Amino acid sequence: MDEVSRNRLRGWTPALSCFLILWVTLLALGFERLLRDPGTFWHTVVGERILERHRLITTDPFSFTFEGRPWIAQQWLGECVMAVVHRAAGLDGLLLVGAMLIAATFAWLYGRLRRGGFRAPAAALLLALFLAGCSYHFHVRPHLVTIALTAWTLGLLVDIESGGRSARWLYALPPIMVLWTNVHGGALAGVLTTIVVLTAWAILSLRSQAKDKVGATGIRPAVCVVIAALCGASILVNPYGVEMVRVWTALSTSKVLPTIISEHGRVALGSPESLILGALAGIYLAMLLGCNRSDVRVTWLVPLLWLPLAFLRVRHGPLFVVTAAVVIAEMAPVCRWMQRPTLRRRFLGEALATRRASWPCVVVCGLPIVASLLIQMAGWRIPLIGAGWARLDADYWPIAATRAAKVYLRDRGTEARIFNDMLFAGYLIYQRVPAKVYIDDRCELYGDEFLLHFVDLLRNPSKIEGEAPARKIDLAMVRTGSRMAQYLTTSEAWTVLHCDETATLFLRAPAAAGSPAP
Repeated sequence: MDEVSRNRLRGWTPALSCFLILWVTLLALGFERLLRDPGTFWHTVVGERILERHRLITTDPFSFTFEGRPWIAQQWLGECVMAVVHRAAGLDGLLLVGAMLIAATFAWLYGRLRRGGFRAPAAALLLALFLAGCSYHFHVRPHLVTIALTAWTLGLLVDIESGGRSARWLYALPPIMVLWTNVHGGALAGVLTTIVVLTAWAILSLRSQAKDKVGATGIRPAVCVVIAALCGASILVNPYGVEMVRVWTALSTSKVLPTIISEHGRVALGSPESLILGALAGIYLAMLLGCNRSDVRVTWLVPLLWLPLAFLRVRHGPLFVVTAAVVIAEMAPVCRWMQRPTLRRRFLGEALATRRASWPCVVVCGLPIVASLLIQMAGWRIPLIGAGWARLDADYWPIAATRAAKVYLRDRGTEARIFNDMLFAGYLIYQRVPAKVYIDDRCELYGDEFLLHFVDLLRNPSKIEGEAPARKIDLAMVRTGSRMAQYLTTSEAWTVLHCDETATLFLRAPAAAGSPAP
């Protein structure tokens, strides 16, 4: 091996080592935890339907309450990828790819920290904080792409502004935004970040007429305006056009969602999430204030955009975390607090000339992923990377109750209507139970009014006696011990078909089921 090859390998070693450690750790600890979101299941089924029928979904296929109503698969491309992976290796493959995406994102951030001059222990400590700040959002769903691409987009803009990358890389942003738009609605984060930065660059360039105000590359204002416009228009490049944007707007402006779904609500003060976000905000703001005004770049201010949003909605927390991570790595060499002898000795060393990800690096990272997928497709049961490693927690998902429902409905031979907890719907859909669900977590479909109606039913379970005959409900599957389960257990109109510590399955009595709707 020549000297150049040795230097490249040395440069890649920190990020590669971090990737492998994170990937194995996520597989070891997340074989149940990463599969605790109902979206993992119904997203996969949506992708399967698109692949099977060779056309996009335009109406609700899963519920009886909104059956046939307009609904768009806004994450259709991500769902199709999930379906392809699931066809190849089932839940094991989804777990494998999800862990890979998380590990690759944070290993890349670790490499930037090392390149910024942080010693390995300090970089590892910061990385642990970044992981903790995002961990509550680590679910195998298309939104993982948003976390990864938010970090990558800001990293690219930071590198261009510092002169580390050519301005020609800006032309890669519009196609990336188009791809991102069709994978997850979080593309708005990338578009917003890009437009804000490019607009600021253009204004600074016009005001100062100095190239160094827009980065060492001296990007022309006209280029900034054109790229910003193309990125803004990219969100319309999707099969549903403006309707996609309308759905995103409805979700982001809903007044009801924050009250019933935690990831849409405010971060609770005193919660672990708030403490971690507060710690990271403190580190970021302290380092920003420790930089001379002349050293501060436009891209370093981007986390200020996401900081208040992170506390207003839980789901925005990871976006602040990854943008702050990118910027903290860049500020370290010029932050005067970090130059104090004590802090410099403990946290900073000579900036490590780590290499940016390149094809050899991607290949080295991809080899164990491909090998693991092949092992899973072959059905070899090997710990961590083999078939059967991904597991669903029977204390969280209604596994036994769903099995009982399938047995009952198989003998009946017809499709049923089932009242259900919102959390259970994705699993019921995934298991292909021959029943339409009452509600699931596609909240843009149901709207605020129906969501409030559902919450009212759960709070006042006696109202189910009017709801069930009106909607011709046959079964109910609710969490054991819930207020609804306690009521149905005592109701003469309902019979328990199955009960365990997780879920209780009820059958509406034949006389009640046959009564006319009011």
